[in-house]
Amino acid sequence: MSPFDIAPAEDYFSGAWSNIFDVCTPDGEISLLDFVIFARNYGKTEPEQIVYSIEGTITPYFELSDSFHERALNVLLALPTKRSSRVS
Repeated sequence: MSPFDIAPAEDYFSGAWSNIFDVCTPDGEISLLDFVIFARNYGKTEPEQIVYSIEGTITPYFELSDSFHERALNVLLALPTKRSSRVS
């Protein structure tokens, strides 16, 4: 696969990426269509990537009591377990 095999291509994303052929499906050959896609994207800059981060702590709306945790654990321990049959 050649890095110059960029056609067919489509302008898939919108917003900052509109009018840029941003998704390609290489067809295995370099042809005039590859040069047309290159020419249409020539001189355009890749839009800035925006990275969001979340800082802080998450506080639950309610806290579960120790007795709830103990009851939940007892329920889980009471569940039947699946035994695997191994051939020795």
